[in-house]
Amino acid sequence: MSPDTREELNTGARIALGVLAAGVPAGVVWWLLAPVPRVVVRGPGVFLVNGESETAIAADGWFAVCTATAGLVAALVVFALARRTPVGALLGLSVGGLAAALLAWRLGVLLGPDSVRSSAKGLADGARFDGPLELSARGVLLAWPLVSVGAYFALTAGLEPPGSRSGDLPGGGRRFPVTVLRPGYAIEEVDELLGGVEAGDVTAEQVRAASFSSTRLRRGYDEASVDAALVAVTERLTRRDPVDG
Repeated sequence: MSPDTREELNTGARIALGVLAAGVPAGVVWWLLAPVPRVVVRGPGVFLVNGESETAIAADGWFAVCTATAGLVAALVVFALARRTPVGALLGLSVGGLAAALLAWRLGVLLGPDSVRSSAKGLADGARFDGPLELSARGVLLAWPLVSVGAYFALTAGLEPPGSRSGDLPGGGRRFPVTVLRPGYAIEEVDELLGGVEAGDVTAEQVRAASFSSTRLRRGYDEASVDAALVAVTERLTRRDPVDG
């Protein structure tokens, strides 16, 4: 396993654990905000009070709001702290987000009213009580990871402030386009070589023989743009320093 891959996996594991921990406050907030259905005892059975079926939809909606907000916050925090390991960040946000949503769901149910069967024991006919807090649409469990991954990808793909991008030159410019989650050349290595060219310390033969580390799992310079520029640099240096016959 390469060092880059190991770093990405370690980052992903740390992020997943951190995001999972955020499922606790998200579950508590859902429990505090979401309505619970009112249930009435009628003869041998229990039934929802008229109109209370809408509370199930409201509970799902509040869960989606709470977890989507948590997912957005998680993406912003991870982007600020782990933008150099994008694959690990996306892995941690997706796995950790789903696990955190499950934790928030089960915690909210645990904190909420008891099950209908338990609450109805010993109650007289016509008695009303709060039903359990539940999710009727399990698809809302995906709100957290989807929002997290979408927000993080949007940030790394172009919403990052120009002055903070890896590979920026003084004044806000960059030597080459920067790849995101695609193969590229190590920015530091390319900049070091071109810096040597500008200082007059690198020959055409050294440029022709140059090779760079791949940045498939991290931000890097677009390979085609770098290759085209190095061809032009080699030609310029060859004209400047012709080989003696």
